[in-house]
Amino acid sequence: MALGLGSPRPKIFLKKIDNSRRMRFTLAHELGHILLPWHVETVQCDMQQQGYPEESTVESPNPIGIAQEHQANSFASHLLVPRTFLRDIAPGYVQVPDVLARLEQANVSAAAGVVALASSLPAGYVFLVRGMSRMIRSPGTELPFNWAGITPELRPALMESSVDFGQVTHQGQSVEWFEFIESENCGPLDGEPRSSMEILVAALQDSSLRHDVDAAVRSITAKVGGVLSARRDLSSVPDIQALLTYKFSMDVRYSKLLDSFEFRLYLTKKSVEVATKRAARS
Repeated sequence: MALGLGSPRPKIFLKKIDNSRRMRFTLAHELGHILLPWHVETVQCDMQQQGYPEESTVESPNPIGIAQEHQANSFASHLLVPRTFLRDIAPGYVQVPDVLARLEQANVSAAAGVVALASSLPAGYVFLVRGMSRMIRSPGTELPFNWAGITPELRPALMESSVDFGQVTHQGQSVEWFEFIESENCGPLDGEPRSSMEILVAALQDSSLRHDVDAAVRSITAKVGGVLSARRDLSSVPDIQALLTYKFSMDVRYSKLLDSFEFRLYLTKKSVEVATKRAARS
């Protein structure tokens, strides 16, 4: 509980528990209430659900209080699991077990750590943490099936549709991870004189979209631009290509294009062009 928010000497009261990781998160959460200047008066929090934001509840139905809880949770997450640290251990597409092992340095609960990690990863990852009632997805992650059920039914669907999956024990909790990313490269492009745009046009002329190539080009280039603008931090060709391939595989309008060697060559060439430009700016 945080008392006297906005006063010269606000106070924090914590219920002592044996879970040190939860205590650290709760303390950081209450500190967020104190340091965020628009949090005023008294806030009473319930952090019993794994000590993490999305699983915590607010005793008051006041929407302002709920918003403040989420803001304090975000503050605590950034304080205890700095995004600079996450960018260091997970700069793009990663081997999940290795990254979770390094994430233990943050000394937060499995739920808190995995939620923070997922927020930093590119699209294509899903996590299930024991004790949490929902799955955790990295931003932009879409599922290849409709989902409106409960976790026991979700697990087999994720296992069947993912490219890779596994389970590890992280901070004493079971964490399951699922990847939906293909790692594929069309090979070296040294002998390919065409630009990515020329390759795209050639791919579309030999596809079901050949009747309106110009419109398809505009739509696809807009999609590529939107996907890449959301992840300006990705700088390697494999990461950029993996992201583009994943996003097109999830788009029913264009997923069939991935059966075309020319379209995959377009994604490779585009990834090289983007990586080259980003490297020149850095």
